[in-house]
Amino acid sequence: MARIYSITATDLVTYGIVTGFPVKPYVKSNYVNANNNIIGINKVLQYAYDNGYNHVVFPRADYAVCYPNPIITKSNLTIDFNFSNLKVIYDSDVRSPFDLTTNPIIQFSGSVILCTTPYTHIQNLNLIGDRIDRSFSSSAEKAIETTYGIRFGTGANYCSVRNCNLSQFMGDAISLGYTPYSGFDIGTMEFGSIDFKSGTTINGLTTNSLRSANFIALPSKIKSFTMIGLGYAPTTSIPGSVYSLNFYKSDNSFISSNTDVRTRDKVSVPKNAAKIKITFEGNGTLDDGCLPGNPPYWIYLIEQGLSDDVIIEHNEIHRNHRGGILLGTNNVTIQHNYFHDNAVPQDYDIDGIPSFTDFTRYCINTEDNVGHNCKIRNNVFDTTRMAIALRGEFNEITGNEFRHCVYGVILYNLNNCVITNNYFYFANLYGYEFDNFHRSWIIENNIVINSSLNFPGSGGSVASISNNVFTNNTVVDSPVQILNFRNNTFKNNSKFNVNNDLTKIEQCVFIDNSSIYVNAMPTSLDIISRCKFINSRIRVQNSSVVTVRDSDFQEGQYEYSTGLNTHTLINCTINNPTKPLVFSSSMYDIGSVRHNLIIDNCIISLGSIPLIQSFFWGNVSIKGSKITYSRSKASNQGLLDGYGSVLGDVEFINSIISSSPEKTSADMVSARTIKKMNCTFTNFELINVTAEIQSDKMSTMPTAGYYYLSQQVIKVPLVTGGNMGWICTQEGIANAKSWVASTNYETGWRINAKGHVYEVISGGGKSGVSQPAWTAVSGATYTDGALTWKEIGLLAVLRPFGNIY
Repeated sequence: MARIYSITATDLVTYGIVTGFPVKPYVKSNYVNANNNIIGINKVLQYAYDNGYNHVVFPRADYAVCYPNPIITKSNLTIDFNFSNLKVIYDSDVRSPFDLTTNPIIQFSGSVILCTTPYTHIQNLNLIGDRIDRSFSSSAEKAIETTYGIRFGTGANYCSVRNCNLSQFMGDAISLGYTPYSGFDIGTMEFGSIDFKSGTTINGLTTNSLRSANFIALPSKIKSFTMIGLGYAPTTSIPGSVYSLNFYKSDNSFISSNTDVRTRDKVSVPKNAAKIKITFEGNGTLDDGCLPGNPPYWIYLIEQGLSDDVIIEHNEIHRNHRGGILLGTNNVTIQHNYFHDNAVPQDYDIDGIPSFTDFTRYCINTEDNVGHNCKIRNNVFDTTRMAIALRGEFNEITGNEFRHCVYGVILYNLNNCVITNNYFYFANLYGYEFDNFHRSWIIENNIVINSSLNFPGSGGSVASISNNVFTNNTVVDSPVQILNFRNNTFKNNSKFNVNNDLTKIEQCVFIDNSSIYVNAMPTSLDIISRCKFINSRIRVQNSSVVTVRDSDFQEGQYEYSTGLNTHTLINCTINNPTKPLVFSSSMYDIGSVRHNLIIDNCIISLGSIPLIQSFFWGNVSIKGSKITYSRSKASNQGLLDGYGSVLGDVEFINSIISSSPEKTSADMVSARTIKKMNCTFTNFELINVTAEIQSDKMSTMPTAGYYYLSQQVIKVPLVTGGNMGWICTQEGIANAKSWVASTNYETGWRINAKGHVYEVISGGGKSGVSQPAWTAVSGATYTDGALTWKEIGLLAVLRPFGNIY
């Protein structure tokens, strides 16, 4: 049951507390009154603590405070300011009478409230810092970051800040860490291990095993401690950031052990323990090369541990210079807070006050610390440079709204993280660049609008990005492999950039001009499957082979660009009444490329437009597919539009192509070879055919196309006394043309010699007067007058079979 100590106006006089804010320019008496207010508030808290109260309520009023002395909290006490205003009085041009240093005036700093006590709860406070009083007449003042609102240090466990309005501090409105602290070092290390059952020394488990060279004495009456790292090594420099320890009595007898402890985790001390020894796996050195005067591996042990298990909720945090909340501890819950106009990305904030000089300004940041198992949920972040920046072992970001943040979430070397059910609006999600770092990050069920998601680096991975909506020009870009990328929706001109050939894009939906962009990928990509493209596209540029499987296109397209690319669709369904399946947005590309298209086991419905939008094309392969044209007027634009020509090899195998009600034809005037095997054409035909059509049924022996061993071609019509057809006895390319001297040849034309087939790959013009010295070397090239020939394969051998009687 709460015992409430309600302060009256009379009590304020008794404790020397005055109300009201003085007006600048401040005089000495203003500072004296402000300092007396702090002294008086501390007396109130001490009285309440000494007399068994667990709740203090101050009368609602304005209270001036000043630096450097803070309000000191007490344990097991709720401090209720009853929605009073506490304001720091400050003048950065005139030295405070309490500033006894010789430092520049602008560096005078402090904290308003210092909490190093457990079960302390601060609530219903409007706390205003010094920033609003600063003149910023010196440009150096913009770099100041050393004033704080509420500071939690060692021992501040199970505390909370609720229903407060915190603003105008140069550093953080709330700082969670371990300062101030009392600690002890570990002494020296030696190679070897300790038996965890007996506490005796043993040989090292590995050559890197380290143990305490001597006993480490524990401070008297210590109940817990935490291992931290000094300087810029918040988790120490122990590889893996894990250690083990053994407890001993004052007579050196063994008590118990604690194994595989993470650095920065609190360790409880047995009641009769007086000493410890620690062990861990090092890096082959005794001290990691630490400078003289620094402990091995930057290890330091602090009494009582960090300010763990703190709740910060239902607060408004705004207009602070560099930060909002410094998150340097474990098990913190930050929820239902409103962060706005805090550590702004612009040069000046909403009130015209200059912003902090460094780009690392934030609302929540672990900075050079580590937060473990922190929950950041159901907050709103509006107008800041970095809303949340985290490192550590595991943290959760859930149900937040990010608006107009340069970075909504930015992740350092954070091992495990869940980012789910958030709303990003002009707020990017970014990971710092690390190499070979496997990130157990789960990013799911977020809505991302006009933003970007980018995880740079090489090697390593991100665990899962799934079930998100990326919309309104949002770009997803990850050079790092994403192990699970599925069920994401891209809308309104949003894009996924393929920068890693191992990331598989599965069961994703692309709507309203959204796209997958594949650029400069050197290897063949077979990473897109079971996706849906609705008025959207796959764009391929300067990449070799890109395969799409089991996907659905509804006015969806394959967009080609520069480079010689092969576009492959397998088991896809395409319904494009008004758009070609393959197109380019560049007139230059339409007229210059020689791409390849492979359609395998697809169902395609087209309107009055062709399959491909291009003036020239390379090879086309349609296998096991069904293509239907719906046309009100007859057209010869079946494969390509306009005056387009297929310049390479064309094959139709086991496919059905039809057109209704009017006829569709495909112009084959420039096709190098044509293959038609087991196909049904209804109201569809090939016209202007200049190459022999290779088919499963032919009137003469094939002279073009590729044939496999034992492949048969039936002769039509069958004639009594003749043969049934031809059978391939040597796999290769059919060809019946021999080299001829002083003859015009064009690029792509073929001849055979000495059992091989050769193709003109450049030049175009007359052959020489004497035949090149053909060899059997695969891919060899030969200069022949104005021509260059290339060996492209063996010559197919086809022989008659089956006499007809």
